[in-house]
Amino acid sequence: MPCFSTWPRAGSVRSREKKHLYLSRPVFYRKERMVIRKRFDALGNLIAFQEQLNRLFADEFEITDSPSDWIPPVDIYEAADRYVLQAEVPGLDSESIRIEVNQNQLQIHGERKPFAEAEKYHLAEIPHGEFTRNFQLPVAIQSDQVKAQLSDGILIIDLPKQIADEARRIEIR
Repeated sequence: MPCFSTWPRAGSVRSREKKHLYLSRPVFYRKERMVIRKRFDALGNLIAFQEQLNRLFADEFEITDSPSDWIPPVDIYEAADRYVLQAEVPGLDSESIRIEVNQNQLQIHGERKPFAEAEKYHLAEIPHGEFTRNFQLPVAIQSDQVKAQLSDGILIIDLPKQIADEARRIEIR
């Protein structure tokens, strides 16, 4: 509750004589309350937002990757009878990449070794290490018809869709 009893009226003798002892505005006395402020955590909020976006968009193609220093970028597009996956894997040969298909799941695993082993690097921008990419496609894939081609650092995987059995009429006896 405000307390104005010690504040002199404007123009009074008391205000002119002791002007320097008083503040230029009234002082309010109030009961002190403890205020708890939550510290703003930008990185935590950003990570939570990214997890929400991942859950939102994880319906069509379920993607689960292993944590790694290097993950090759991938494009997947659909044609009428197949899916095509393109991955940028510069510096890898066909022996260092493993592709596995199981019904509608595709896994790509590979490793890029460092170009030179050195005790001390002055600058290291080329990523290396193992990677694993897992994709769950919307339909089953014909695993015996899958073809892969590696050319100029681009891996192209042709994934033909499983042909659904045609409906047939059954006669009742």
